Amino acid sequence: MRSQFFTRRRSKGLAAWIVPEVLKKRFRGLLYGYRKSRVSLPVAFSSDTTGPLVVIDSRIRLRFAEQDRLPMRTHLVAHGAAVEEMSSFIDIAGRAKTLFDIGADRGIFSLVFCATGDDRRAVAYEPSPSRFAAATALVALNPVDGRLTMRQAALGTIHGRASGTLFADGTMMMDVPDAAGTAPDVEMTTVDHEVEALGLVPDVMKIDVEGYEYEVLRGAQELLRRRKPVLCLELHLDMLERRGISPAELLANLQSHRYRFRSCVGRPLDPSDISGSMHAILRLVAF
Repeated sequence: MRSQFFTRRRSKGLAAWIVPEVLKKRFRGLLYGYRKSRVSLPVAFSSDTTGPLVVIDSRIRLRFAEQDRLPMRTHLVAHGAAVEEMSSFIDIAGRAKTLFDIGADRGIFSLVFCATGDDRRAVAYEPSPSRFAAATALVALNPVDGRLTMRQAALGTIHGRASGTLFADGTMMMDVPDAAGTAPDVEMTTVDHEVEALGLVPDVMKIDVEGYEYEVLRGAQELLRRRKPVLCLELHLDMLERRGISPAELLANLQSHRYRFRSCVGRPLDPSDISGSMHAILRLVAF
């Protein structure tokens, strides 16, 4: 089960040693998905007297502050893998009612989800104080009639408090000590606890937690067994490797709940292809 994990580490280590830096610079962005999108997602930016807005897929309207223009363009235009992820997410949202947005960042996915239908409900989880504040401000520009609940919390395997590492850009990572960041204390909870406490059962979960995916899913075992929601999953393969966690173990757990995998453009994925991928981040759908 761990063989692809170690093969991946050895292959990347060998490449880092023998490939000249000029070539590594050229390919480094590709490992994070910075390339041309393989799907067409209609997006139109404009402004009116109220401020900037964007129309996605000719039907989803979101207002945003000028300081959010760059992340909006990243998710919707500039970052090929992210555009594919958003296009796939919008398609999935059309067949869902309740979203748990885990690692919500600025809440863009939650707002898109709520904008796909008046009966959509989302809960957005973001532990970073600055990212949570940015999400709260963005939600205030896009009233969704109380259908979006904001939670400043991290999700994992325990219910209580935990320390994470907060970096200057607002990114927060759990269980990744790093002298470059600070270590604030945050609320920690589990998916299964949130389902019970809120009385909501998600039929889709978007998970983007900077290498903490294993713990999020371990804290959702009852939900995965009982409901099996669609998972829009960002696997941070480099961060999992740094933490000594094999992606194959994570995928095997999902397979035990009868999950299959596909790319964000619909291509079937074998678990060995996922765990052995050279990408730093791999966006996929588990269904």
